[in-house]
Amino acid sequence: MVNVNLKRSEDTIIALDFHPKNVKMKMVKEALRTFMNTKSDIDSSDRFNLVLFRGNPSYLEDFTFNKEYLLSLIDEDPKHINTVRVESFIFMALTFLIEVFKNVGNKFYRIIILTDEDMKPVKEEFMVKDLLNITSDMPVYLDIIRMNVKPSNDPNKDKLETIISWSKGGKLIYVPKIKKLENTMVDLAEKKYNENDDIFEEVKELKVNPKHAGFYENISWEPRMLQDKDLKCMACFKKGRLFECPRCHNAKMHENCWAFWSRNSNIGIRHIFRCPICYSLLMLPKQFVDDVLGEEEKIMEETIQNIEVADQDQILMEKDKEAPKLIESLLNQFE
Repeated sequence: MVNVNLKRSEDTIIALDFHPKNVKMKMVKEALRTFMNTKSDIDSSDRFNLVLFRGNPSYLEDFTFNKEYLLSLIDEDPKHINTVRVESFIFMALTFLIEVFKNVGNKFYRIIILTDEDMKPVKEEFMVKDLLNITSDMPVYLDIIRMNVKPSNDPNKDKLETIISWSKGGKLIYVPKIKKLENTMVDLAEKKYNENDDIFEEVKELKVNPKHAGFYENISWEPRMLQDKDLKCMACFKKGRLFECPRCHNAKMHENCWAFWSRNSNIGIRHIFRCPICYSLLMLPKQFVDDVLGEEEKIMEETIQNIEVADQDQILMEKDKEAPKLIESLLNQFE
C-alpha cells in the first residue's frame, strides 16, 4: 500500500458511462461503496461526486462527503441510464473541476470513468487535449475502466490511452469479469499520485507550466480596494487603504501584505494565490508581486506569521451538512 500524505486529499468524480443491461448494478454499487469507504478510511477529507447519464448528464453541484446519498442516486430508475462519448464527459468534468479549483485548494482531482462493451467510439479526442494538459497542473488524474472488455477486443484502446497520457496520470484498466470490479476499485482507492505516478511520500511544491499562467489568471479574482481607511490589516494590524477578497469579504490586507502572503500560498505561479479565509484564487499584477517580494525578508516573515488561516476541511464539512443538489448539464456536445 502506498504511503499516504493526508495534507492533500482528493476530490473524485465518477462517471457511470455504461448500459445497465450489461452489468449487475448491485455489484457496481457495492464496488463504488467499497471504493469510497476505503478512501475515506485513508483520508476523511476526501470528497466524491457521481455522474449518471439519463438523457442529459446529472451530477451534484458540488462534491460531498455523504457517500450513501451518492449511492442512493443510482437506485433512481437505473434502467434508464445511457452512455455518452467519453471525450464529452471528460470535457464536462474538467469544466466542473475548474470551478471547484477556483474555490478549493490543496487537493488532487480524480476522474474515474466506468465503461462497458457498448461504449461509443472515441471520435473527438482532440476536444479535451488542451484542457487536460492545462488542468494537469491542478493536478487532475484520469482512470478509465473497461468492464466486460479485453484489451485485445477494444477498438478504442489506443485513443483512450492517448487521452489518459494528456492528464497528470492514470491508467486504462480492463475488468473482463464484473465480479473483479470491487478489487479494482480498492486498488484505485489506495493509490495516491505524484510526479512519479505511484510513489507519494510527501507533497511536493506545486509547479505550474509558465505557458499556462494566462489560463489561471483568467479564473482568478483581484482583491478589491476598500474606501474605509480606519480598518486594520489582518496581517500587520495597521490601518490604511486595504484590499479585500471579493469572494468572502472577510480577508482584508494592504496590497503589499497580500503580496507577502502570496509567497506562501501561491499555486505555483508567484502572483496567483489562495485567500487564507475562503481559499478562493486571487491574483495581483505579476510585476508588483515581484517588486514587493524583493523587499526585506524579516518584514515579510513578521507579516505572514500574523495571518490566521481558516481550516478548509472544516469549512467544506460545514457546507456539506445539507446534501448538494442534483443538477443536469445541458452542454450541447452531449448526444
